[in-house]
Amino acid sequence: MLKEVPQNELVEKTIIGLALFYGNKSYEILTRLNENDFYANNFRQKEIFKAMLDLIDQKKQINVAGVVQILQQNKKLAQIGGVEFLYELTEMAGDISTADYYINILQETTLLRNFLLSINNMINDYEKNGVKSIPDFIGTCESKIRDITSQRKVSGFDSLNNLSRVIGNKLQTSYGSQDTITGTTTGFSNLDKKINGLNPGQLIILAARPAMGKSALGMNIAYLNALKTGKPVAVFSYEMDGKELTNRLIANRASVPQNHIINGFLTKEERLKISGAVEEMQHVQLFIDQSSATTIDEIFLQCRKLKEEKGEIGLVVVDYIGIIKEGAKKFSSEHEKVGYFSNRLKELARELNVPVLCLAQINRAGEENNDNKIPQMSNLRSSGQIEADADIVMMIYRDSYYKRIGSKTDKKDKVEGEAKPLDTAIQKTSGEMGDPTQIIIAKNRSGNTGYINLLFFGAYARFDEPDPETERLMKRLDS
Repeated sequence: MLKEVPQNELVEKTIIGLALFYGNKSYEILTRLNENDFYANNFRQKEIFKAMLDLIDQKKQINVAGVVQILQQNKKLAQIGGVEFLYELTEMAGDISTADYYINILQETTLLRNFLLSINNMINDYEKNGVKSIPDFIGTCESKIRDITSQRKVSGFDSLNNLSRVIGNKLQTSYGSQDTITGTTTGFSNLDKKINGLNPGQLIILAARPAMGKSALGMNIAYLNALKTGKPVAVFSYEMDGKELTNRLIANRASVPQNHIINGFLTKEERLKISGAVEEMQHVQLFIDQSSATTIDEIFLQCRKLKEEKGEIGLVVVDYIGIIKEGAKKFSSEHEKVGYFSNRLKELARELNVPVLCLAQINRAGEENNDNKIPQMSNLRSSGQIEADADIVMMIYRDSYYKRIGSKTDKKDKVEGEAKPLDTAIQKTSGEMGDPTQIIIAKNRSGNTGYINLLFFGAYARFDEPDPETERLMKRLDS
């Protein structure tokens, strides 16, 4: 139990005195504080503060007479020490220019008080109830502390001269070509141009139906980003462990079929290719979470720890949002759960100033209600909150997927510029039978929507950009 709770009665009195003395000029003082900034045991200051807020709500002048009237109505005037105490406070007021100084002290004191009380409550809870799950308990405590420390910033504003200087410096150091992007690379130049790369603080959603290749594309982006930037990339996979993902990456980089690697039936040439791929991987900072029971709070903890150890993170990839573990927090519906995780992942992107690429599934309703089967944002599972939180929403479409399962697609009545099904005959031009794929940019908060073409090589779990001749053919078939 805390022996002494942090509080500063003198500062509280000074602030109330300033507000009373300067009347309506003190609106800024009153609107930057709330009643919890006044310690509960300092009953008098808290009640006077609340009375002044009542005057603002009633659009009345802030002065001693008005506060007296409110306190009399609430039968609190005698309890605070009467009119004499109010005039005593006004005598403590200095120049109004000192308000910022005292407000900052009071808010910092409130933060410290709430922080210590929260820790004290955690200790009491531990002593009373014990711990059933250490990760859940730590995650819950971390979340409570984060909620408190996030309040520390007094103002959320940044001045135009500071913002323009930062952005101006960044523009001056860019190369100025059409290929320049502000973010880091996805590994696919056409996609980079379309979305301006992966930028810090962004939440990027990559969605598709099952078996469309979203995990493969997510890992392609993760690996290529780490390879080309040299920065650490964190991957959280809930359906494959580290060994499975590494097998995929070796197949990807060596152009050796996955089944050959799994079965171990390798030719001499394939073994040489694998050796080269493994050598390349020794220099790539890709970190794969090995736990299949990772909660959203543990994702935060792991990423903070990685950033502390490495100094920065280039990208975080989560595969996928629908099966992140709930942990101690329970939800009444799938919609509520996915919405909560989406919001938290956006918080992670902002807190660590890193792009977060999160995979998501598209529901079957999109196929049933859409003749051409091309996904739209409304087809996202629990799409409302995901759509609101995401800076970019990308979707994968492969026409051959539906032809393989015997589903027809209608190519009529397409809107110009939107994604359209491609004829799978294009595979014959790609050498190794790459599967034509469209990456649809359905939302781009800072740029254009549209789509780009890729080729998917399922045997290697790899996406590649088509060569110029294939790209021209794909566009012609797509028109």
